[in-house]
Amino acid sequence: MGGKTIGHEFLELEREVGATDEHVSEFEEIVDEACVQVERKKTRRGKLEAIDRALLRRWDRAGDDKSLPKSLLWLGISLKKQNCLTSSVTYLSVGERTGLPLYAVRGPNHVFVRWVDGPYYNWETTAGNRLYDAEMVAELKIHPVPIERGAYMRSLSREETLGLAFAHRAAAHESKGNLSAALQDITHAVSLSPTYVEAIAGCAHMKLKLNDAAGAIVDCSNALALDPKSVLALRCRADGFQDMGQFSTALMDYDAALAYDPKNIIVLGNRRLLKSRMGDLSGALADANEGLRLEQNADNYIGRGLVYRRMGLEELAEADLNVAKQLDPTKVRTVRIY
Repeated sequence: MGGKTIGHEFLELEREVGATDEHVSEFEEIVDEACVQVERKKTRRGKLEAIDRALLRRWDRAGDDKSLPKSLLWLGISLKKQNCLTSSVTYLSVGERTGLPLYAVRGPNHVFVRWVDGPYYNWETTAGNRLYDAEMVAELKIHPVPIERGAYMRSLSREETLGLAFAHRAAAHESKGNLSAALQDITHAVSLSPTYVEAIAGCAHMKLKLNDAAGAIVDCSNALALDPKSVLALRCRADGFQDMGQFSTALMDYDAALAYDPKNIIVLGNRRLLKSRMGDLSGALADANEGLRLEQNADNYIGRGLVYRRMGLEELAEADLNVAKQLDPTKVRTVRIY
């Protein structure tokens, strides 16, 4: 049926991180098949359901499947699984081909599409059903401030939607160790979409990896001005403060992050490290135990083992480090006492 869509632009950008001509050809087939079905339907719901059925003939719903990392479109095509970004981009591509007034809409770590001709019509692309604004806000647990400030629940321009591609390509670059390329991409994502909270906090995350704690703190404060409950921004700002030796300020941000997301094992682990550095070994041990209650992985056993070692409980430390070694021998080799 021809015509370059936003999905094609995503795939072109993803060539740096694995997309090929074969992925483009398969995507073209999916879009063409969906377009044929859409043209046969008369109602909004009928057209959106037609896209959903076309996707399900090719892809499974992935949900939170960890085998689909970084929300790259080419990976969704390869694995034949859809998540919120890959399915929404496909909906938008079909919409561009068939003249449907579809726009991407962001929620916290989520994307769906909206039909904006007349009373708008939200469509959850990972489930194939309509949700009203109030239902979507409740499901995604969005509080009013970031909505008022334009971070969430707003129809995105095409340029802002392309910001999603740069943000997820940045994550792919990071996973390959290309930190400078990752920072360049995530920074460009923010330039395309200045209210993209996750991308702003993502800039901070990359700056921390590149030893720019001061720059990371500035980015996190900008993200928190849009969404005061952004756990990623609170965590990264706390990490920045910890790197700069501002321990009390860091602890306040870690505490705030855990108030919003008590099961976040990354924040728990970072706070455990901070408390140990502050000499609060009982508090560090409590965080280590909570992390292990939530997830028994090598990092959490190493964390508790190091707390035990700081407490002079060498037998308990060795027991935890031995468990960690069984779970992941590569990590124990890098253990050092902080």
